[in-house]
Amino acid sequence: GDQDVNVADDKGYTALHGAALRGANPIVQFLVDKGADLLSETTEGWTPLRIADGVHYTGTVKRADHTADLLRQVMKARGVYSAEHERDVNSVAVVKPAEPK
Repeated sequence: GDQDVNVADDKGYTALHGAALRGANPIVQFLVDKGADLLSETTEGWTPLRIADGVHYTGTVKRADHTADLLRQVMKARGVYSAEHERDVNSVAVVKPAEPK
């Protein structure tokens, strides 16, 4: 059946956020083609693009520039890109690992 690509966990993370974090462009493209919400925000306010632009993840900064480039390209094509989406070097998303259950 058709899965909702925009289903989010309790912190607001969707599959697109996860693919952006991993720098997985083929998955990003697949999700976008399926209608993934490019502006979807986590509970902390991170969009997939902000995460690709740079995340502070478990003590290290991880960036997926190639994925950020792809997301910007798609956002521009869809007309949802604006000045606020330019890379802000002073703002790094902080992703905390999930607490063990």
